[in-house]
Amino acid sequence: MKEKIRRQLVQMLWDGYKESIPFYNQLFNENDIHLDHFAIIDLPSENSGIDHLKAIFSSLGFVYKGEGYLPEKHNPFAWMREENYDEKLAHHTTAQPVIADFKLDALSPQVKHIVEKNAALIKPPEMEKFEYYKEQIDKNNEALIPEITGFLYNHLIDKERPKLTSEEYETVFKENELIAWVLTFGRVVNHFGVSIHLDNKASSLAEFNDNVLKSNIITLNAASNYIKGGEYCGIAQSSTNGLPIKIRLKDKEITTHNSFLEFVWRYSNLDKPTLAKDYYCNFIPQNANHVIESLYTKKTV
Repeated sequence: MKEKIRRQLVQMLWDGYKESIPFYNQLFNENDIHLDHFAIIDLPSENSGIDHLKAIFSSLGFVYKGEGYLPEKHNPFAWMREENYDEKLAHHTTAQPVIADFKLDALSPQVKHIVEKNAALIKPPEMEKFEYYKEQIDKNNEALIPEITGFLYNHLIDKERPKLTSEEYETVFKENELIAWVLTFGRVVNHFGVSIHLDNKASSLAEFNDNVLKSNIITLNAASNYIKGGEYCGIAQSSTNGLPIKIRLKDKEITTHNSFLEFVWRYSNLDKPTLAKDYYCNFIPQNANHVIESLYTKKTV
């Protein structure tokens, strides 16, 4: 039952997310793809943040597998994989959740105050209902799968948060663009990663990137070069630039950037890898540090 909920929840997140990346169908022509991971960054508080997200995904059989920290962004993150991930065929795994929040003590007093003020207004989770659903999952009550999946989706995607004033936005943005993005958009999926190494249409991430650039469909994030990482560290990553979007603050409209799509190439030491564990499965903070900048910068070369 947990596996069915995991798959349905990730599919719901992906279906909703695709609305923010209209270039997707042009890039992949409705071909089947494999989702590598998705990322959610939250504000730290009693009712939100990395521990809160970890508890939700743990209840579905996702297991904590590692963590990292982006010091420039004061951004701790962790990744989780489904409990039977290693023994599955690589094409049959469910996308890994990557969850994150921020280290409050590293922020200036002004920005910390803005974050804490907004985080304090986050609605507390419906814990009684959450605990009830956990019991039903343990009892294998599959009739409730649609209801449970919908409940978790509506909790994970929380866009109804107080709007910043333009002064607050500028104060935060000057210090930490990533926090400004999260305060503006709420708790949402900020990107999905696609497993390019499992797609037979390209022999490398560099070849895939070249095809994307030649198509003129979307630009790629060139912060620290188009490709972050490589075979030397087990994983190579690239990403699109976030699309410009107008957002209404409390007192004015601003133009910022929307979500993006990441392209992932995981390497293997085997000649013919088939299982998920045959590939490098983790994440590299140095890569993530530049990939996530797709949310608020537009660097091209």
